[in-house]
Amino acid sequence: MKNIKGLFALVSVCLWAFSSCDSGGDGTGGSGKLRLSLAADTVSVNKGVSNATKSVGANEFDRFLTTDDYRISIRQASDTVCSFDRFDQMPLEIELPEGFYTLVASKGDNLPAAFENPYFEGSADFTVKSGMNTSLDVVCSLGNARVSVEYTSVFQEAYEDYAVLLSTSFASDEFEVSKEESRPAYLQVDKEGTDMTVRIRVRKKGEEQSKTYSVPDAIKLERRQNVHLIFKTDGGAFNGIGLDVVLDDELTNKDIPIDIPDFMWEEFTQPELYPVHFKSGDVKEVPVVDGTSGDGMTVGFKMFAGVGSLCIKYWRDDLYEEEAEIIDLATDEGVTEAIAQKFSWQSGDRQDLNLKNIKNGQIFLWDALNNLEAPKREEGVLFYLYHFSIYGHNANEKPKYTDTVTFDVKVFAPGVN
Repeated sequence: MKNIKGLFALVSVCLWAFSSCDSGGDGTGGSGKLRLSLAADTVSVNKGVSNATKSVGANEFDRFLTTDDYRISIRQASDTVCSFDRFDQMPLEIELPEGFYTLVASKGDNLPAAFENPYFEGSADFTVKSGMNTSLDVVCSLGNARVSVEYTSVFQEAYEDYAVLLSTSFASDEFEVSKEESRPAYLQVDKEGTDMTVRIRVRKKGEEQSKTYSVPDAIKLERRQNVHLIFKTDGGAFNGIGLDVVLDDELTNKDIPIDIPDFMWEEFTQPELYPVHFKSGDVKEVPVVDGTSGDGMTVGFKMFAGVGSLCIKYWRDDLYEEEAEIIDLATDEGVTEAIAQKFSWQSGDRQDLNLKNIKNGQIFLWDALNNLEAPKREEGVLFYLYHFSIYGHNANEKPKYTDTVTFDVKVFAPGVN
């Protein structure tokens, strides 16, 4: 009895299959047979979704390796000729009228955007000719794009709340990835690729209002692509929020070049001064008597919030420190005095500018050191000793101060070698 029931079920499936696949064709009346071989590719070669360098959740795609439950649809132009809810319900051979067809195999839901929603798809065009058998091999792979979002530690310190908003032509509303969200989002992508626009909403700690900023250029998504968005306020983000975009294995950088309040800059990182061609605490001699040279002595600075103050302080050893000359390169008066004393400085391709709100650059010292007053021969003094300190702070509302770079200079009397 069981064998009879099984045979009846098999016959029923085959009859249903043939009845659902007997329309279409080119009207000639001839038919041929189709045999389908189906496989799945979860590695996504050259797209980076599952290669060893990418952080893809364990077993995220394993269930797609089993092809038994893939949906099968055979189409002719815009019409569906026949379909099967599961590949394992599809007969080994299907008879079809002569004609040109497209077969689509898929698994999962191809939604505009959703978390943890991989969608696998494979398709192939084929032709059926009268009295001939057609074998078709179809490989299914990820049919949408996988997008993950990350934030640097400095970014997380700067903001109380933040969220990323993604949108494409497939979605009527923006898809929100909140700050707590660690799951990957999967976005629908057409065969030619789909543009994704990105916005970020941020709220500073202690603030009540959030502000939303847009990444200027859309990101081109492709099927099978792994997209990693890394938001930052540190590094090269000099003109706004920084964004690293990792498309598969290729890293590109984007900035959001907008006028943002000072809290967007590296509020939690101390601004830096760094001596070049000398060390803080060194003693330099002018003119050179020991074979070493001070030529090239500079002090570089990095203040991603911009310079609030950058001072050069110096005094002669026979005077009190309270009588020291203090030149602030972030003031117009300081700029004028520094140029008169033969100091020079540069930021990018600009020289000797007011450094207020400038984010990086270098100060050149040697010409100014050679301009210091030397003792006269008749004084009987071998050298004058000068003490130098260079220090500053950034332009934040609650500024952070640099370490102080110090050095001493011995300026020898004429004729002393």
